[in-house]
Amino acid sequence: MAGWRAQGLNIEWVDVIVTDTDGVHPPKPSSAQAWRDKHNFKHVTVVADASGSLLPPGTTSYGTPSFVVVDPRTQKVVMWSQGAVGPDGDVHKVAEALAKQNAGK
Repeated sequence: MAGWRAQGLNIEWVDVIVTDTDGVHPPKPSSAQAWRDKHNFKHVTVVADASGSLLPPGTTSYGTPSFVVVDPRTQKVVMWSQGAVGPDGDVHKVAEALAKQNAGK
């Protein structure tokens, strides 16, 4: 991810929580802050998605971690993936390609 900045790409990593701190109920803004504090995230935005708005339509269950690439120009989900990914994984490649496509627009 540090390489993205060096390339002049503006890619933001956002951690989205889908449950409250109890792991059962929908998250609240305070849940996002508690998660951020617990993991000492200084440069990562943490948000609460209580309605599941980033899930593909019709999704009733999903694995974590899940990764979503959103086009900031259209606010549309470009890719959704479940399971851990490394820096050379498809999620990173799709995010980088989208950032390059949007550069200068």
